[in-house]
Amino acid sequence: MKILFINPAGRRLLKTHCFPPIGLLSLATAVKARGHTPEIIDVYANNYTNEEILKKIKVFAPHFICITLSSLNLFWVNELTKLIKRNFPNLKIILGGPHVNAVEEEVLHQFRFVDFAFYGESEFSLPEFLDNPNNPKRINGLIYRVKSKVLKNPPSEEIQNLDQLPLPDIDLLKNEYLTNKYFSILTSQKPVGVILTSRGCPYRCGFCYYKFQSYRTRSPESVINEIKYQYSKGIRHIEILDDNFLLDKNRAIQIFKMIQKARLNLTLRIKSRVDAIDDEILREGKKANLEMVSFGCESGSERILKKMKKGITLKQIEKACRLTKRYRIICFTSWIFGYLGETREDIRRTVSFIKKIKPSAFQISPLYPYPKTEVYRSAKANKQLVGDWDANSPKIPWVKLPWMSSYGTLLKEVKRAKLELYTRPFYFKFFLELLFKYRNPLLVRYGIQYLRSAI
Repeated sequence: MKILFINPAGRRLLKTHCFPPIGLLSLATAVKARGHTPEIIDVYANNYTNEEILKKIKVFAPHFICITLSSLNLFWVNELTKLIKRNFPNLKIILGGPHVNAVEEEVLHQFRFVDFAFYGESEFSLPEFLDNPNNPKRINGLIYRVKSKVLKNPPSEEIQNLDQLPLPDIDLLKNEYLTNKYFSILTSQKPVGVILTSRGCPYRCGFCYYKFQSYRTRSPESVINEIKYQYSKGIRHIEILDDNFLLDKNRAIQIFKMIQKARLNLTLRIKSRVDAIDDEILREGKKANLEMVSFGCESGSERILKKMKKGITLKQIEKACRLTKRYRIICFTSWIFGYLGETREDIRRTVSFIKKIKPSAFQISPLYPYPKTEVYRSAKANKQLVGDWDANSPKIPWVKLPWMSSYGTLLKEVKRAKLELYTRPFYFKFFLELLFKYRNPLLVRYGIQYLRSAI
């Protein structure tokens, strides 16, 4: 069978990066290994119009279309499924992704033009379904329709041995790699490659939805094999997308040492909790050309960190930032404004704390109350949730705090903080250093757009 995978357009107006859709790529590779013929349309990377999407569907003539669904692109995907069904009424559409994992069978009640949905890990269940799509009852993790009813099968089992999955076949996105569609403004290397070396998360932050409790890792040998594979394809910068690559410290150091031994001329970026970083990790990471560490710091208020159930302290954030910069590794931090119970004073504490620790770069975002998260449930129970996740509306729900007159009140606080921080001499100096180091014109364009958006 021919299966078309679509990575939909996103909401992001200012692109700091564009990465390969690793989830779709993993599924497409699994389908290919089963003997089916996959193709991927990366709408986000290529900015395809609806007409271009329809043309590609017509040329490829797939039996099924698989679309990844996140909470932030519900409306766009819903409009796309309507368009596809209007033009190809007999074509079956499958949804998967984080939003499906959150709401499960609810998704088919909202997406009337969608035929199937998969929740959980689908590298085994999707190919099995495609082998015999006329018998959906036997497929774990599948949600489907029988006349007017929506039925949900038992969940698929977590994949315990991640090494048994084939390495994502990046040739399925060959054109995007060759035309440098995958990039980050914080590196001069193009195209950028991505790798997932683990799944699951043992932490339960109140704003984060993660369905799988079990934390599982790939072996260092499997990871280095994928890095070498991508290196052979011309990739010289790799983003390791694990939420916490350093959760297993010994494994992370072993991977760093394997990269050193292989003498690969590439750069790396990882994400980490602030309580997982130390001198040994940074020392070995630096030898492996670790260029950046991203930390989810979220708040400069101890009280709000506790409400978020982050399990970290301001001292740990400050230490992680100081250590990372000591090794001349970029320290990138992310922060959230608008959490339940947060006051304007808490926001000012966060801004003051960022000034104090001086991370190399940062991102401040308004709270997104993702479905089924703790903050979503609490806000809804307390009647503080304004709106809801609706496939028929482009509006995003938000949490109303006592000091907000509207959602715009929160956005003004975000803009105010960005402008106040990024116009400080420290960040002008860092921006010029990056510009000199990377000579990346995208960095200049983004800097101008970013400042305009903050004014």
